[in-house]
Amino acid sequence: MASAEESEVSSESFLDDLHNCFDTSDLYEVLQLTDKTCDVTCIRKAYHKLGIKIHPDRVPPEEREEATHKFQLLGRVYQTLSDPGRRREYDKFGVVLMDNEMDCPDGSDSWDEYWRVIHPKILLEEVEKFSAEYRESENELTDLKQAYTTHKGDMDIIMENMMCSVYTDDVRFRDLLTPFIESGELPSYDKFTKETDKKREKRKKKGMRESEEAKQLQQELGINFDNENSLVAMIKSRGMNRGDAFMNKLEEKYCEESETK
Repeated sequence: MASAEESEVSSESFLDDLHNCFDTSDLYEVLQLTDKTCDVTCIRKAYHKLGIKIHPDRVPPEEREEATHKFQLLGRVYQTLSDPGRRREYDKFGVVLMDNEMDCPDGSDSWDEYWRVIHPKILLEEVEKFSAEYRESENELTDLKQAYTTHKGDMDIIMENMMCSVYTDDVRFRDLLTPFIESGELPSYDKFTKETDKKREKRKKKGMRESEEAKQLQQELGINFDNENSLVAMIKSRGMNRGDAFMNKLEEKYCEESETK
C-alpha cells in the first residue's frame, strides 16, 4: 500500500493532469456541477453526459491516445465523487485517494469489472430519454456548429462525431448549418458547399449498413426500442455491441490498450 506521502504526490499529480485536460482541477467543475452538496444521482447523470461526449471512439485516430487518457481521468473523478469516503476526503482536504498507479482506478484487472462494481447499468430508457431531449435542441445545434468549424465542413467527420446522429440526419444538419454559413456567422468551407453527390451517397450507404447492423444486434440481444434515432442505435451501430451500459466495454477496451503500451 502506498504511503501517505506517496498518495499525496499521486493526488497532486492527478489534479495537475486533470487541470491540463479539463482546464480545472476541481472535480465538481469537471462534471459541470455547481452544487457541491448534490447527491450521487446527480453526479452519475453528469458523468454519463460528459462520458458520452468525450469517449475515445468519437475522435479521429490521431487524437485517440489523448482522448483515452482524458476518459480515464474522468473515470477517476467519478470514482472519487460517487464513493462517500473518498468524496468526504476530497471535500475536506482536497485530496484524491489513489489506491495505486494502475490504469484502472480501483486496481482491478479490467474496466469492465470496475464499472460493474461502482455504478448500475444504464437503462435503455434513460439513454433514449437523453437522445430525445438532445436531438433538435439548442445543445445539439451548438455542438453541430462547433463540429462544423472544428472539422472544416467535412460532413463525413461531422456525422461521425455528432451525438445521437444517424444517417438520415444528414439533410437536417445541412439545412441547419446553411443559414449560418450564408449569414457569415460560420465560415464557408468547400468540403461542405462543394461536396459531391457521390460522396453523400457513399455516406448514406454506410449509414444504412450501420442501421441494419443495429437492428440485427437488437434482435440478437432481445432489446426492444422503437426509436432508431436513439443514442442506443447509434452506439450499437458503431461496434459497441454489448447489451449492458454503453460505456462498460469502452473502459475495458481502453484500459487494456494502456496496459499493452
